[in-house]
Amino acid sequence: MKKVILMFLLILCFYLPACGTQDTVAEQESTYFATDSVVDDFFVQYNSGAELAIPAEKVEKGKEDEQALVTMDGWGLEVINSGDFLTANLYAIADKEDTELYALFRDVIKIMRENITDEEIRIAWDDIHKTGETVEYYNFNGISVHYVPTWEMSSGNTPTKIYMVIPFE
Repeated sequence: MKKVILMFLLILCFYLPACGTQDTVAEQESTYFATDSVVDDFFVQYNSGAELAIPAEKVEKGKEDEQALVTMDGWGLEVINSGDFLTANLYAIADKEDTELYALFRDVIKIMRENITDEEIRIAWDDIHKTGETVEYYNFNGISVHYVPTWEMSSGNTPTKIYMVIPFE
């Protein structure tokens, strides 16, 4: 009898924690940013088809409840729900500008404007890079783009930065 009770308790110990863990893991996978539903929806949509996936544990809260920060290997993303528009600030170290930074740029725009083609995005990318200088207020289908190229400094190079203000449709 003791063996049966002991076996039952042992099975119960393994079963109960597993039940609770399954729900918690599922919830964590679907929630990227709990303090703002617009920012959370952005990351859900982004990860549904982006080249550079962003794991939920890499999305951190900024100074404000509606500000999300992501730092990955040599690149990063800041997303802010500003009420009438979404602000997306992207950056990457110089050798990742044409790979990771371009992928971020393209995928953020495709999420916010599904009607824009890859070719149109490539043309806009080429336009902001044309001079190699800072570009302010580039209008890309209603999205305001500000481009800051890498600067060489005595302490090293600054990352390339792209700031986008994307009105909600």
